[in-house]
Amino acid sequence: MQYQSQVLRLRILTPGALLPWIGPALRGMVARSFKAQVCRLPIEERASLGRYCSGCRLHVGCPYGETFEPEAGPEAKVFRGQDQVARPIVLAPYFPLPAQAGPGDEFPVRLTLVGAAGKHRAAVIEALDRAGRPLAADTSGRRAEYGGGLGLDGIGVQICDEDSDERLACDLSAADLPAQPESVVGRVPRLTLVLSAPLFLRSEGEDGCRQAVQHPTFSHLLRASLRAVGRAFATYDAPLAVDFAALKAAAEGVPRIRDSFQPFYQGRSSSRTGERWTLQGVVGEATFADVPLALVPWLVWGGRVHVGEHRVAGAGTWRIVLD
Repeated sequence: MQYQSQVLRLRILTPGALLPWIGPALRGMVARSFKAQVCRLPIEERASLGRYCSGCRLHVGCPYGETFEPEAGPEAKVFRGQDQVARPIVLAPYFPLPAQAGPGDEFPVRLTLVGAAGKHRAAVIEALDRAGRPLAADTSGRRAEYGGGLGLDGIGVQICDEDSDERLACDLSAADLPAQPESVVGRVPRLTLVLSAPLFLRSEGEDGCRQAVQHPTFSHLLRASLRAVGRAFATYDAPLAVDFAALKAAAEGVPRIRDSFQPFYQGRSSSRTGERWTLQGVVGEATFADVPLALVPWLVWGGRVHVGEHRVAGAGTWRIVLD
C-alpha cells in the first residue's frame, strides 16, 4: 500500500481567534477549495446530488472524489460492520494552537495520503494555499470561490514552506506487519504512547450504549490500530491475511503502569447540515509494560494513518517512546 506523509508550514496572514484543535475547520476549508477547483459536474446538476458526491456520474477519475469522498468499487472488501471505505487523506494541524493568531505566526500541518490518492498531493497543497487566502486579498474571477480563510474569523493563511526533511514516501507491505503474536520474538519492557492530537474512541458501556473511552488501555489502542491499518489495506491494496483475534488477545494482557490522559472537549458545527455538537475525547499519554514486540509495528502504523473518529481531520495520532 502506498503511503505518503509531508509536513507543510502555514503562516498566518490576518488575525483572529483559533480553537486548540482546528483539524475539522482546516479539512473543511481545503475540501471546499479542492472541490470547487476540480469538479467537472455542471453547476445545475450539483444541487440534485445534495451535500455529498455519492452517485455522481463523473465520480470515477475525479481527483476530489478519489481523495475526499471515495466510493468502494465492486471488488473492494471492507470489514464487516464498516459501511464506509477508509478515507485516504488526513490533514493534521499542530495541536494545541494558541487562542489568538497574529500575522506572521506559523504552525505545521502534516498531510498524509494513502493508496492512489498520493497522485493528487500537489493539487491538495495548491487547494490549501488558495483556500487560506482572505477574499479581500483577491476577489477577481474564480479565485473568490475558494478563498475565505480559516474559521469563523476567516483567518488568512498561506503555505510558507514544504519541509523536505519531514516527508516520507514508501510502500507499506503486508510483510511489515506481524500476522501473529509469535511472528516476532521478544517484549518491550516499557512503551510510552504520547498523543499528538485528541483521540476519539468509543466502546460499549454496561448499558449497551457506545460511550467515549476516557482512559484508553493498550487493548483499545491496538484494536484501533488494527481497524485503521486493516481497513486501509482492504480498501486500497488487498485484505491482510492476519490473525486479528490472536493479536487482540495478546494486547489484552499488557498492563498500563502510568496514565495521564485528560478529557478533551471542543464544540463543533457542520457547514453542510448546520448542526452543532460537542466532541469528547482524550489527550495526554500512558506507559505500558511488557509489550509483545509483534504488536509494536501495528501501533506505529496506527499512529501514522490515524485512528478512531475524526481521523481524517488529524485526530488519533501519537508518537511512541521505547525503553
